[in-house]
Amino acid sequence: MAKAPQKPKAPRKGRRPRKPLAIIDPDDLQVCCVGGSRLREAMEEALTDREHVIMCRVHEGTLASIDMLVEAGLADSRSSAAAFLIQEGIKADAPLFVRIKDVTTKIAALKNELRRLVEPAEREDPPKAS
Repeated sequence: MAKAPQKPKAPRKGRRPRKPLAIIDPDDLQVCCVGGSRLREAMEEALTDREHVIMCRVHEGTLASIDMLVEAGLADSRSSAAAFLIQEGIKADAPLFVRIKDVTTKIAALKNELRRLVEPAEREDPPKAS
């Protein structure tokens, strides 16, 4: 079922007006995402259980890609388009993120070990009053 055409939004102060694109029903697309999932399935997965908010600045080209997903009707908002693109990017570099997790786990363990080494010394050497 095709979505009804959306009215173009008024441009925000200091921004170029967005050009409306034809509305595309994601169920009609055979576009595959990372891992072979169809676009609709990948979008639904990216938008499930979103409970954390982040803010970030993006380059003009990145914003254009986010806006393209919204204007095409593939995402309801910039937020959902960004969440989708972030998740797909993480999936695309999954081996890198596994390595990053391993290293950050080791870093956390080393920090804990350093704290344990320093804490007894702090207790034994209380600061002297002048």
